Amino acid sequence: MVAISASYVSPKLCWPVSFMGLAFIIVYPLNIIWLFYYAISKQKNILWPTVSLLLGLSTFLLHYNITDSRNTYTTPPFKVLSFNVRLFDLYNWSNNLETRTEIFKFIKSQKADILCFQEYYTENKGTFNNTQLIKKEMQTPFCHTYYTTHTMNNTRHWGMAIFSKYPIVNSGWVDIGVTTSNACMYADVLIDNDTLRVYNAHLESIRFKKQDYTYVDDIRKNVEQNNYSGILPILKRLKTAFIKRATETEIIKQHKANCKLPLIFCGDFNDTPASYTYKQIAGTLKDAFKDGNAGFGTTYNGVFPAFRIDYILYSPHIAVSQFTTHKIKLSDHCPLTATIHLKP
Repeated sequence: MVAISASYVSPKLCWPVSFMGLAFIIVYPLNIIWLFYYAISKQKNILWPTVSLLLGLSTFLLHYNITDSRNTYTTPPFKVLSFNVRLFDLYNWSNNLETRTEIFKFIKSQKADILCFQEYYTENKGTFNNTQLIKKEMQTPFCHTYYTTHTMNNTRHWGMAIFSKYPIVNSGWVDIGVTTSNACMYADVLIDNDTLRVYNAHLESIRFKKQDYTYVDDIRKNVEQNNYSGILPILKRLKTAFIKRATETEIIKQHKANCKLPLIFCGDFNDTPASYTYKQIAGTLKDAFKDGNAGFGTTYNGVFPAFRIDYILYSPHIAVSQFTTHKIKLSDHCPLTATIHLKP
Protein backbone atom coordinates (compact mmCIF):
# COMPACT_ATOMS: atom_id res chain seq x y z
CA MET A 1 0.00 0.00 0.00
CA VAL A 2 2.85 2.37 0.78
CA ALA A 3 4.43 1.70 -2.64
CA ILE A 4 1.10 2.50 -4.32
CA SER A 5 0.78 5.76 -2.40
CA ALA A 6 4.13 6.98 -3.80
CA SER A 7 2.27 8.15 -6.92
CA TYR A 8 0.13 10.51 -4.86
CA VAL A 9 2.41 11.74 -2.05
CA SER A 10 4.86 14.51 -2.88
CA PRO A 11 8.46 13.71 -1.87
CA LYS A 12 8.57 17.23 -0.45
CA LEU A 13 6.02 16.13 2.13
CA CYS A 14 7.24 12.59 2.79
CA TRP A 15 10.31 11.54 0.83
CA PRO A 16 10.67 7.99 2.32
CA VAL A 17 7.48 6.98 0.48
CA SER A 18 9.28 7.64 -2.81
CA PHE A 19 11.75 4.85 -2.07
CA MET A 20 8.87 2.39 -1.83
CA GLY A 21 7.57 3.65 -5.17
CA LEU A 22 10.98 2.97 -6.67
CA ALA A 23 10.77 -0.57 -5.28
CA PHE A 24 7.19 -1.10 -6.51
CA ILE A 25 8.14 -3.48 -9.32
CA ILE A 26 9.78 -5.74 -6.70
CA VAL A 27 7.21 -5.29 -3.93
CA TYR A 28 4.17 -6.03 -6.10
CA PRO A 29 5.24 -9.55 -7.19
CA LEU A 30 6.19 -10.30 -3.58
CA ASN A 31 2.63 -9.38 -2.63
CA ILE A 32 1.38 -12.02 -5.09
CA ILE A 33 3.52 -14.63 -3.35
CA TRP A 34 2.18 -13.39 -0.01
CA LEU A 35 -1.38 -13.79 -1.28
CA PHE A 36 -0.77 -17.39 -2.39
CA TYR A 37 0.81 -18.20 0.96
CA TYR A 38 -2.18 -16.80 2.83
CA ALA A 39 -4.58 -18.69 0.55
CA ILE A 40 -2.77 -22.02 0.99
CA SER A 41 -2.43 -21.60 4.74
CA LYS A 42 -6.06 -20.45 4.96
CA GLN A 43 -5.22 -17.27 6.80
CA LYS A 44 -8.22 -15.17 7.76
CA ASN A 45 -6.61 -11.84 6.88
CA ILE A 46 -6.23 -12.65 3.17
CA LEU A 47 -8.27 -9.53 2.38
CA TRP A 48 -5.30 -7.20 2.96
CA PRO A 49 -2.96 -8.58 0.25
CA THR A 50 -5.95 -9.01 -2.09
CA VAL A 51 -6.92 -5.34 -1.80
CA SER A 52 -3.27 -4.30 -2.24
CA LEU A 53 -2.97 -6.32 -5.43
CA LEU A 54 -6.15 -4.89 -6.89
CA LEU A 55 -5.23 -1.31 -6.04
CA GLY A 56 -1.74 -1.73 -7.47
CA LEU A 57 -2.72 -3.56 -10.66
CA SER A 58 -3.02 -0.45 -12.84
CA THR A 59 0.43 0.72 -11.70
CA PHE A 60 1.93 -2.71 -12.36
CA LEU A 61 0.52 -2.64 -15.89
CA LEU A 62 2.46 0.57 -16.50
CA HIS A 63 5.62 -1.46 -15.92
CA TYR A 64 4.54 -4.62 -17.73
CA ASN A 65 2.40 -4.83 -20.86
CA ILE A 66 0.43 -8.09 -20.88
CA THR A 67 -0.54 -8.21 -24.56
CA ASP A 68 0.79 -6.87 -27.86
CA SER A 69 -1.22 -3.92 -29.08
CA ARG A 70 -1.57 -2.87 -32.73
CA ASN A 71 -4.30 -0.40 -33.64
CA THR A 72 -5.62 0.75 -37.01
CA TYR A 73 -6.64 4.33 -37.81
CA THR A 74 -7.73 5.98 -41.04
CA THR A 75 -6.00 9.35 -40.54
CA PRO A 76 -2.45 9.79 -41.93
CA PRO A 77 0.28 8.75 -39.48
CA PHE A 78 3.41 10.54 -38.39
CA LYS A 79 6.24 9.14 -36.32
CA VAL A 80 7.78 10.52 -33.13
CA LEU A 81 11.15 9.48 -31.73
CA SER A 82 12.34 10.31 -28.20
CA PHE A 83 15.91 9.51 -27.23
CA ASN A 84 18.34 10.47 -24.47
CA VAL A 85 21.42 10.36 -26.70
CA ARG A 86 23.91 10.90 -23.87
CA LEU A 87 25.65 13.71 -25.79
CA PHE A 88 26.13 11.31 -28.74
CA ASP A 89 28.82 9.59 -26.65
CA LEU A 90 30.94 12.75 -26.72
CA TYR A 91 33.27 11.51 -23.98
CA ASN A 92 33.45 7.94 -25.31
CA TRP A 93 31.69 6.37 -22.31
CA SER A 94 30.95 3.34 -24.48
CA ASN A 95 34.65 2.80 -25.28
CA ASN A 96 33.60 2.58 -28.90
CA LEU A 97 34.54 5.39 -31.27
CA GLU A 98 31.80 4.30 -33.67
CA THR A 99 28.94 4.87 -31.21
CA ARG A 100 28.08 8.37 -32.48
CA THR A 101 27.98 7.06 -36.05
CA GLU A 102 25.75 4.17 -34.97
CA ILE A 103 23.38 6.55 -33.15
CA PHE A 104 22.94 8.59 -36.32
CA LYS A 105 22.45 5.46 -38.42
CA PHE A 106 19.74 4.28 -36.05
CA ILE A 107 17.96 7.66 -36.00
CA LYS A 108 18.03 7.85 -39.79
CA SER A 109 16.67 4.31 -40.11
CA GLN A 110 13.56 5.24 -38.11
CA LYS A 111 12.47 7.95 -40.57
CA ALA A 112 10.73 9.84 -37.79
CA ASP A 113 8.86 13.07 -38.49
CA ILE A 114 9.44 14.60 -35.04
CA LEU A 115 12.60 13.98 -33.01
CA CYS A 116 13.02 14.79 -29.30
CA PHE A 117 16.51 14.55 -27.83
CA GLN A 118 17.56 14.76 -24.21
CA GLU A 119 21.23 15.27 -23.23
CA TYR A 120 21.77 16.85 -26.63
CA TYR A 121 25.12 18.22 -27.80
CA THR A 122 26.21 20.25 -30.83
CA GLU A 123 28.94 22.57 -32.04
CA ASN A 124 28.67 25.63 -34.27
CA LYS A 125 30.74 24.11 -37.08
CA GLY A 126 32.81 21.10 -38.05
CA THR A 127 32.28 17.38 -37.55
CA PHE A 128 30.20 17.79 -34.37
CA ASN A 129 27.71 20.28 -35.78
CA ASN A 130 24.98 17.79 -34.93
CA THR A 131 22.17 20.29 -35.49
CA GLN A 132 22.98 20.84 -39.15
CA LEU A 133 23.69 17.14 -39.66
CA ILE A 134 20.31 16.10 -38.25
CA LYS A 135 18.46 18.74 -40.26
CA LYS A 136 20.08 17.46 -43.45
CA GLU A 137 20.30 13.71 -42.90
CA MET A 138 16.94 13.24 -41.16
CA GLN A 139 15.19 15.76 -43.42
CA THR A 140 13.92 17.71 -40.44
CA PRO A 141 14.55 21.36 -41.40
CA PHE A 142 12.59 22.85 -38.49
CA CYS A 143 14.36 22.89 -35.15
CA HIS A 144 13.99 24.24 -31.62
CA THR A 145 16.97 23.93 -29.30
CA TYR A 146 17.30 24.86 -25.64
CA TYR A 147 20.81 24.98 -24.23
CA THR A 148 21.57 24.72 -20.54
CA THR A 149 25.35 24.94 -20.91
CA HIS A 150 27.77 26.66 -23.30
CA THR A 151 31.54 26.99 -23.50
CA MET A 152 33.06 30.39 -22.82
CA ASN A 153 33.44 31.17 -26.53
CA ASN A 154 29.86 30.04 -27.19
CA THR A 155 30.75 27.48 -29.86
CA ARG A 156 29.82 24.26 -28.04
CA HIS A 157 26.38 23.67 -26.58
CA TRP A 158 24.76 21.16 -24.20
CA GLY A 159 20.99 20.88 -23.74
CA MET A 160 17.89 19.56 -25.51
CA ALA A 161 16.39 19.69 -28.99
CA ILE A 162 13.22 19.12 -30.99
CA PHE A 163 13.48 18.56 -34.75
CA SER A 164 10.50 18.40 -37.10
CA LYS A 165 9.62 17.81 -40.74
CA TYR A 166 6.61 20.03 -40.09
CA PRO A 167 6.78 23.79 -39.49
CA ILE A 168 7.33 24.92 -35.89
CA VAL A 169 5.00 27.88 -35.43
CA ASN A 170 5.76 28.59 -31.77
CA SER A 171 8.33 27.42 -29.25
CA GLY A 172 9.59 28.07 -25.77
CA TRP A 173 10.78 26.54 -22.55
CA VAL A 174 9.34 25.92 -19.11
CA ASP A 175 11.23 27.57 -16.27
CA ILE A 176 11.47 24.67 -13.82
CA GLY A 177 13.63 26.65 -11.43
CA VAL A 178 16.95 24.89 -11.90
CA THR A 179 20.33 25.95 -13.25
CA THR A 180 21.54 22.45 -14.07
CA SER A 181 21.38 20.45 -17.31
CA ASN A 182 17.79 19.44 -16.63
CA ALA A 183 15.05 21.31 -18.47
CA CYS A 184 11.66 21.24 -20.18
CA MET A 185 10.99 22.75 -23.62
CA TYR A 186 8.15 22.74 -26.11
CA ALA A 187 7.39 23.37 -29.77
CA ASP A 188 4.02 23.88 -31.48
CA VAL A 189 4.06 21.98 -34.76
CA LEU A 190 1.73 22.61 -37.70
CA ILE A 191 0.57 19.35 -39.28
CA ASP A 192 -1.73 20.09 -42.23
CA ASN A 193 -4.33 22.36 -40.62
CA ASP A 194 -3.80 21.13 -37.06
CA THR A 195 -1.40 22.51 -34.47
CA LEU A 196 0.13 20.05 -32.02
CA ARG A 197 2.27 20.86 -28.99
CA VAL A 198 5.32 18.69 -28.37
CA TYR A 199 6.94 18.81 -24.92
CA ASN A 200 10.44 17.50 -24.38
CA ALA A 201 11.65 17.11 -20.78
CA HIS A 202 14.73 15.92 -18.96
CA LEU A 203 13.99 15.97 -15.24
CA GLU A 204 16.35 16.00 -12.27
CA SER A 205 19.05 13.37 -12.58
CA ILE A 206 20.25 11.36 -9.61
CA ARG A 207 23.84 12.47 -10.30
CA PHE A 208 25.59 9.32 -9.21
CA LYS A 209 29.34 9.56 -8.81
CA LYS A 210 31.94 7.17 -10.17
CA GLN A 211 32.27 5.48 -6.78
CA ASP A 212 28.50 4.84 -6.71
CA TYR A 213 28.62 3.03 -10.04
CA THR A 214 31.66 1.06 -8.91
CA TYR A 215 29.94 0.03 -5.68
CA VAL A 216 26.82 -1.22 -7.46
CA ASP A 217 28.84 -2.91 -10.20
CA ASP A 218 30.82 -4.80 -7.56
CA ILE A 219 27.57 -6.01 -5.99
CA ARG A 220 26.30 -7.21 -9.37
CA LYS A 221 29.56 -9.07 -9.95
CA ASN A 222 29.38 -10.63 -6.46
CA VAL A 223 32.55 -8.88 -5.34
CA GLU A 224 32.78 -9.25 -1.56
CA GLN A 225 31.83 -6.05 0.26
CA ASN A 226 33.46 -5.36 3.62
CA ASN A 227 30.85 -2.79 4.61
CA TYR A 228 27.69 -1.07 3.45
CA SER A 229 29.08 2.46 3.55
CA GLY A 230 28.54 2.83 -0.20
CA ILE A 231 24.77 2.59 0.18
CA LEU A 232 24.33 5.79 2.21
CA PRO A 233 25.62 8.22 -0.49
CA ILE A 234 23.37 6.52 -3.04
CA LEU A 235 20.31 6.90 -0.81
CA LYS A 236 21.13 10.57 -0.18
CA ARG A 237 21.38 11.28 -3.92
CA LEU A 238 18.08 9.52 -4.53
CA LYS A 239 16.37 11.55 -1.80
CA THR A 240 17.67 14.84 -3.20
CA ALA A 241 16.55 13.91 -6.72
CA PHE A 242 13.06 12.87 -5.54
CA ILE A 243 12.52 16.25 -3.87
CA LYS A 244 13.90 18.33 -6.75
CA ARG A 245 11.82 16.44 -9.31
CA ALA A 246 8.69 17.09 -7.26
CA THR A 247 9.15 20.85 -7.69
CA GLU A 248 9.94 20.51 -11.41
CA THR A 249 6.93 18.25 -11.86
CA GLU A 250 4.47 20.67 -10.25
CA ILE A 251 5.68 23.54 -12.46
CA ILE A 252 5.38 21.42 -15.61
CA LYS A 253 1.95 20.18 -14.58
CA GLN A 254 0.67 23.75 -14.32
CA HIS A 255 2.21 24.74 -17.65
CA LYS A 256 0.69 21.70 -19.33
CA ALA A 257 -2.71 22.47 -17.81
CA ASN A 258 -2.66 25.88 -19.50
CA CYS A 259 -2.06 24.34 -22.92
CA LYS A 260 -5.22 24.21 -25.06
CA LEU A 261 -3.64 22.23 -27.90
CA PRO A 262 -3.52 18.45 -28.31
CA LEU A 263 -0.10 17.44 -27.05
CA ILE A 264 2.61 14.83 -26.98
CA PHE A 265 4.91 14.71 -23.97
CA CYS A 266 8.31 13.07 -24.50
CA GLY A 267 11.13 12.81 -22.06
CA ASP A 268 13.51 11.24 -19.64
CA PHE A 269 11.72 11.61 -16.30
CA ASN A 270 14.42 9.79 -14.30
CA ASP A 271 11.55 8.20 -12.40
CA THR A 272 9.32 5.14 -12.70
CA PRO A 273 5.58 4.80 -13.44
CA ALA A 274 5.00 4.28 -9.70
CA SER A 275 6.34 7.77 -8.92
CA TYR A 276 4.82 11.11 -8.04
CA THR A 277 6.65 12.56 -11.06
CA TYR A 278 4.96 10.24 -13.53
CA LYS A 279 1.50 10.51 -11.99
CA GLN A 280 1.48 14.30 -11.91
CA ILE A 281 2.81 14.81 -15.43
CA ALA A 282 0.76 12.04 -17.01
CA GLY A 283 -2.53 13.12 -15.45
CA THR A 284 -5.19 12.42 -18.09
CA LEU A 285 -2.60 11.74 -20.80
CA LYS A 286 -2.30 8.25 -22.24
CA ASP A 287 0.93 6.27 -22.17
CA ALA A 288 2.15 5.06 -25.58
CA PHE A 289 3.81 2.09 -23.85
CA LYS A 290 0.34 0.52 -23.62
CA ASP A 291 0.17 0.58 -27.43
CA GLY A 292 3.30 -1.51 -27.82
CA ASN A 293 4.69 -5.02 -27.36
CA ALA A 294 4.02 -7.30 -24.43
CA GLY A 295 6.67 -7.37 -21.72
CA PHE A 296 8.57 -5.04 -19.43
CA GLY A 297 9.11 -1.52 -20.70
CA THR A 298 12.66 -1.10 -19.37
CA THR A 299 14.35 1.95 -20.91
CA TYR A 300 17.43 2.38 -18.71
CA ASN A 301 20.60 0.65 -19.92
CA GLY A 302 22.94 1.64 -17.10
CA VAL A 303 24.66 -0.17 -14.24
CA PHE A 304 21.85 0.42 -11.75
CA PRO A 305 18.74 -1.81 -11.81
CA ALA A 306 16.76 -1.45 -15.02
CA PHE A 307 13.65 0.74 -14.86
CA ARG A 308 11.22 2.39 -17.25
CA ILE A 309 12.06 6.07 -16.91
CA ASP A 310 11.61 7.35 -20.50
CA TYR A 311 8.16 8.09 -21.91
CA ILE A 312 5.98 9.20 -24.78
CA LEU A 313 2.62 10.38 -23.44
CA TYR A 314 -0.23 11.82 -25.47
CA SER A 315 -3.56 13.57 -25.05
CA PRO A 316 -6.95 11.94 -25.81
CA HIS A 317 -7.19 14.03 -29.01
CA ILE A 318 -4.47 11.78 -30.44
CA ALA A 319 -4.24 8.07 -31.21
CA VAL A 320 -1.21 5.75 -31.32
CA SER A 321 -1.16 2.73 -33.63
CA GLN A 322 2.30 1.44 -32.70
CA PHE A 323 4.92 1.97 -30.01
CA THR A 324 8.40 0.48 -29.70
CA THR A 325 11.09 0.52 -27.03
CA HIS A 326 14.24 -0.17 -29.03
CA LYS A 327 16.45 -2.51 -27.02
CA ILE A 328 19.76 -1.21 -28.32
CA LYS A 329 22.76 -0.08 -26.28
CA LEU A 330 23.94 3.07 -27.99
CA SER A 331 23.28 5.17 -24.88
CA ASP A 332 22.40 4.50 -21.26
CA HIS A 333 18.77 4.95 -22.37
CA CYS A 334 16.71 3.06 -24.94
CA PRO A 335 15.16 5.14 -27.73
CA LEU A 336 11.36 5.17 -28.08
CA THR A 337 9.22 5.55 -31.20
CA ALA A 338 5.46 5.98 -31.60
CA THR A 339 3.32 6.08 -34.73
CA ILE A 340 0.73 8.76 -34.12
CA HIS A 341 -2.56 9.83 -35.70
CA LEU A 342 -4.55 12.97 -35.13
CA LYS A 343 -8.18 12.09 -34.55
CA PRO A 344 -10.64 13.61 -37.06
